[in-house]
Amino acid sequence: MVSRLREFTQRPHAPFRQRKEYKMKSVFAPSYSTLIGSLSLAALSLAFSAEQSHAVVLVNYQFDGASLAPTSSDPNVSATNINFGSGASQVPIAGVLPVNVAANDADTALTTNSFFQFAVTPTPGIFRLNLETLTLTAGVINANLSSSNGYFVRSSIDSFNANLASGFFTSEVNNISVDLSDSSFQGIDSSSPLTFRVYSYLGSGSNPVASYDDLTLNGTATPVPFESDTLPVVGATLFMAGGLWWKQKRNQGKVAQLLEKQ
Repeated sequence: MVSRLREFTQRPHAPFRQRKEYKMKSVFAPSYSTLIGSLSLAALSLAFSAEQSHAVVLVNYQFDGASLAPTSSDPNVSATNINFGSGASQVPIAGVLPVNVAANDADTALTTNSFFQFAVTPTPGIFRLNLETLTLTAGVINANLSSSNGYFVRSSIDSFNANLASGFFTSEVNNISVDLSDSSFQGIDSSSPLTFRVYSYLGSGSNPVASYDDLTLNGTATPVPFESDTLPVVGATLFMAGGLWWKQKRNQGKVAQLLEKQ
């Protein structure tokens, strides 16, 4: 009689234990899904970053119809109209940017503010700019080419202190390409507009005029979280995923020990 009673009282333990083990697996199964989801997020972060890294035209000025507004620009970049320093002015010639200046040498071009300029700013808090090149064409009209006629390009990165490019006007159209691959032109945010100035100076001649066209700034406008912050984001994601996996294993061990004591 005693042996039968013992057998009867012990029968529910096996099914009860099986139900607990089944419940344990059901409770902790989502942690695997969380781990896979976290890893997928990290992979998507890297993929999105790579997709956004190709170079594009950030802003272009064609000066059609004597317009000083950008002809085209990246949707994530704001660009100003061309404007002039106090020592320069626009001459009414359509199809190009004709600039009249009082300066007849480089030093005077600086002191008299004989420049035209434009500024670019990425969408605040969302995008940064990584620049590659600034290109434009330059020529001169009615100038005495035996005298000093030239140009130089500067930027607000160093408060317009150093030339990024410089040259002399010739009888041919000059193709200017400014290399902006330096680290100082990478990761530009919206804290302050980045401004480029093109200075001109003209020697003797019959009303000489500097002429510019096809001004283009090339680079990338990259979403802030997926640029230089990509690796920290991915690292944090993987760390979190690893922590979830370790917590899952620890909890499973604790539940298993409790079941063993039943």
